[in-house]
Amino acid sequence: MQTARAPVVTPCAAPQDPPATPVQWTRVGGGGECVVLGPSTLRLAAPNARATSAAGGVFRVHFAADAAGRPEPLVLDVPVGAEVQLATAAAAPATLAALQAQDAAGFGSEDGEFWRWTGAVAADQRLVLALGKVRTASLRARMRGDAEQYELAFAAKARTVRLVRVLGGPPLTLATATLPDGLDAPRTLEFELHGFRLQAFVDGVRVLQVLDGASGSGDVGMGWSRDGLFGGGLGADGLAVAPPAVPRPSAALVRDTANTATLYAASAAPPGPWAIVELALDRPHPLLLREASGCEPWLLQRPAAPVVLAATPRQELGAPVVLAATPRQELGLGTFAETPAQGPARAALRWPALPALAGHVALARIVFVAADGSAELGRSPAVSLRF
Repeated sequence: MQTARAPVVTPCAAPQDPPATPVQWTRVGGGGECVVLGPSTLRLAAPNARATSAAGGVFRVHFAADAAGRPEPLVLDVPVGAEVQLATAAAAPATLAALQAQDAAGFGSEDGEFWRWTGAVAADQRLVLALGKVRTASLRARMRGDAEQYELAFAAKARTVRLVRVLGGPPLTLATATLPDGLDAPRTLEFELHGFRLQAFVDGVRVLQVLDGASGSGDVGMGWSRDGLFGGGLGADGLAVAPPAVPRPSAALVRDTANTATLYAASAAPPGPWAIVELALDRPHPLLLREASGCEPWLLQRPAAPVVLAATPRQELGAPVVLAATPRQELGLGTFAETPAQGPARAALRWPALPALAGHVALARIVFVAADGSAELGRSPAVSLRF
């Protein structure tokens, strides 16, 4: 008599989730490095640079100063698998004037050095210090002897930046900031003074801002202490100076599905203006020479830039608007909205899956208009939207 055997059960592998599609990042325009901080850290150093991030989430985009100014930072909500296009107006890299050590008075020791320049720069300035292997570093501005100055102090081990004011008494700490996650081994420390606005940047990321007008002019200086474990010192570029960077607009398009995207735009204008989305086509013919007035002599009119849809409260006479969408007929939420007090303007773009639209490209941007409609305050850079 045979004994029945229990059936052999082979364990099945648990179903696994498909790997997440990475986020594709593209940068167009601009002349300085772009630092993206979030679940991962990216550095896009040149126009048309590309990169990927493994995860989605909230990202903060910081643009370095270039020859035209400093594009405003952006805060983006990026889903997994999205395509992100960052845009700033084309500009050359920033021009910096290096300050030579032979033109300064200083002293040094085995631990560090300090240098001071007298009468070399204006009161409003941007000081850029190339960080190397240092334990501490500092930038000093508007110095009048030792009794009056602003000092921006960086501590590498503590990852802090501290702004100190000396005004005929003991030093007073005006602000202290900790470097955000992702800024490992920082390369540059910037101290920008423009009137009473004092700002500190690390690798182009603004880490603190203070309004203080106690001191208006004076000398500049820098100091550092070496890392005792590895020696080292400052970077090869040393200290350089430039005029303050003027704020200028920036934009980003986050495309999450085939028919939806979110347009972000930051402007240097104060909050309150209308932020209006504009979708425009490129001209249907090649560029023609223009006269000084801006007219094309062969057409005897200003160049046409046909707008296919704009969220605007009314149709303006003479404007090349084919279709005007009132606030109740928006392309998406936020296409006609008030500029927020904090963060960039944000508009949702949705379009139907029509065969006639497939493959066409429009330029999307946000126009900032005064609250009373009397003037246009600025336009964001355009990003390309492929239907």
